[in-house]
Amino acid sequence: MNGLLAWLILATLSAPAVLAVPALSGTQQQSQPAWELDWQAGRREASVDSLQRQVENGAADSAVQLLLAERQLAIHRFAAALSTAEQLGPDGRGVAAQAHYLLGHYEQALLSLDPTDEIQVLMLVDSHEVLGHGQQTLDALGQARAVLGPNHPALAVAEGRAAARDGKHDEALSAFRRALAMDPFDHMALFGLGRSLLQLGRRDEATVALARHRELVPLMDQRDHALRAIDLAPMHADNHALLGDVERKIGRFDQAEAAYVRAAALAEPGQLAPVILRHARLLSEDRGDLTAAVALLDEASRASGDIRLTVRCGDLLLADGQARAALARFDLALQARPGDAQLTTRRAKALALLQATDE
Repeated sequence: MNGLLAWLILATLSAPAVLAVPALSGTQQQSQPAWELDWQAGRREASVDSLQRQVENGAADSAVQLLLAERQLAIHRFAAALSTAEQLGPDGRGVAAQAHYLLGHYEQALLSLDPTDEIQVLMLVDSHEVLGHGQQTLDALGQARAVLGPNHPALAVAEGRAAARDGKHDEALSAFRRALAMDPFDHMALFGLGRSLLQLGRRDEATVALARHRELVPLMDQRDHALRAIDLAPMHADNHALLGDVERKIGRFDQAEAAYVRAAALAEPGQLAPVILRHARLLSEDRGDLTAAVALLDEASRASGDIRLTVRCGDLLLADGQARAALARFDLALQARPGDAQLTTRRAKALALLQATDE
């Protein structure tokens, strides 16, 4: 996978043209075709299959065909998107160019990529870089700066790569450090930084950067997998929870928390507790915010009635030495599960701590 491809896939697939539209009223839904309702409900593959059949049967105009191409791109059917877009002629040029790029057809992509588009201009830079077009890469970087401005992490990485290719490793270090200042978890910036440090003889610093790069690569692969799952089924709570887990491993706690919140909003009753438990763990262990974790667990427990949340809340409070509060949670749990051996043991520990502290 080339330097910017992972970031560009994600950026391309979150473009407004392929986002799900807001839920419609009952009257509006009645006027929508089945494939559109499937798309809005998150049944992306079924929607695209249905839409494709309509296009193949000749029952769709060019606007619907373009929509099909965009949505094929959105669910990672790049070859199908290319085929659909090429049948549209000039109207499908933008989708075709992106599909060529995502399929690794860089020469073909260069013929149609739009240098005024925020996504496609980065694809333009990367295509020239992959093909070893030195001057064209620099020209494309100038176009990208005009469109994106100077402060964009993917652009900074591209500038660093171009400088390193020309042997300007001091300039490359500056660019890679700018990228990392904007995104400390940019594994491509870390890789470029490490390589340029090696070239400058700064081996110890290079070793640190490259070791961090090696740690992040499998996590970023897991993140890409989770995001692809969301592209295919955006209404599945488990997909968002999986993304939260990966973001937490990476260390991006804001993104992880946002993913857990989305997962909880989408979760069926039986799916909610595992999501809340993971979110609470992030709050207590990574944020160091026990108060927020307890509040989350208590609220979700009241809403769902899931005893696991009450027990976990008691465990956190007990570990923090809040014996009275922990005892209250274990007593509440025992009302739902009278005589439960594990709960009885927990209650005994909380009671012993309370008596010891009262003394």
